[in-house]
Amino acid sequence: MGRCNGRLLGALVLVSVLALSACGSNDDSTESSGSGALDAAAEAKVKDIVRRFQDTNRTPGVLVGIWSPKGTFVSATGVADLATEAPLRSDMQFKIASQTKTFTANLVLQLVGEGKVALDEHISKWVKGVPNGDRITIRQLLNHTSGLADGFTSPTVQSKVQTGCTVAELLTAEAKFPPSRLPAPSGPTATTVTTCSAGSWSWPAARI
Repeated sequence: MGRCNGRLLGALVLVSVLALSACGSNDDSTESSGSGALDAAAEAKVKDIVRRFQDTNRTPGVLVGIWSPKGTFVSATGVADLATEAPLRSDMQFKIASQTKTFTANLVLQLVGEGKVALDEHISKWVKGVPNGDRITIRQLLNHTSGLADGFTSPTVQSKVQTGCTVAELLTAEAKFPPSRLPAPSGPTATTVTTCSAGSWSWPAARI
């Protein structure tokens, strides 16, 4: 994406979702799909938020996706590359990095609220092969006290950064690193493998 300022695809999605629950700009490509589309008033409000966000932050491109009981809205606004001025498209993929943790944690807590999983269950119940998985709880994965090592900087993982890798591939690579310490009530730990470990079981758990 060249020098495209990535400041805030994720925050904008959050801002838009909040605006919707409380209820573009140049070259706006919008998809409001089927019977689940937002009503005209809500869509206009979201577009106004996008426009003001872009003007305030001078962000060259903004991609917004909203999927809610009130409707669906997907919009790509602006450019993806400052050098070529190629337009941003709604089918483009972005690395959202540590924002993944927030989405994963929210899904996990939703499953806890539905009684499908428990915070003090061990991750080994859901994912095999996680180092110390029979001692690490879901709670410790979410609050980053699992003691798992950070293998994200390993050549195996880094070689896939540009093309992407599956959760299974990342877990396999990370599992080769011994834990940095035993699980503890508090303290820092590796957050990449933590998120992947939590995320990899949350999807099958969601189907219970």
